[in-house]
Amino acid sequence: MRDLLDMHPNAAAEVGPGVDPFRIIPTPRGHSKGPEAVLVDGSKVAFSYQKCLDAPTHRRRVPAAMRTEIQPQVNTCYESRKASHTLVSDESGQPLAPDETHVSYFRGPRFHDIAMKFVQSADGFDAVDLTAETARRLALFTGRTAVIGIIIASAKR
Repeated sequence: MRDLLDMHPNAAAEVGPGVDPFRIIPTPRGHSKGPEAVLVDGSKVAFSYQKCLDAPTHRRRVPAAMRTEIQPQVNTCYESRKASHTLVSDESGQPLAPDETHVSYFRGPRFHDIAMKFVQSADGFDAVDLTAETARRLALFTGRTAVIGIIIASAKR
């Protein structure tokens, strides 16, 4: 694990004073688990083993930032449908129980298609400015309010 962490693009900042043990913790997104280094000073640093093996390109970071940025709207939509008892499968029309929902089918544009429309409207991936990664290892957009509006508009086209 120490050798793997040394391959991280920000290894010097990640390791700091040195690593004591490693732990496995829930990841910031999804239902997966990933490694966390407990540093000798007691601080903890979660890191992506995938980033250690293959640092994400700007082109890969842009859609990841889109997913991060729109998560509050996705959560609001879900909670609204749950509260109004309209939480049903778009595939079967059957009601979905919030505590038993694992997959919900959506008949609409794929996320990839929405992302590509957004990137085209921004004049390409290189024209999309991202912040440095947050403490949760997720980049965000600079000029966030305007960008989120463009993403939502791209989804409606």
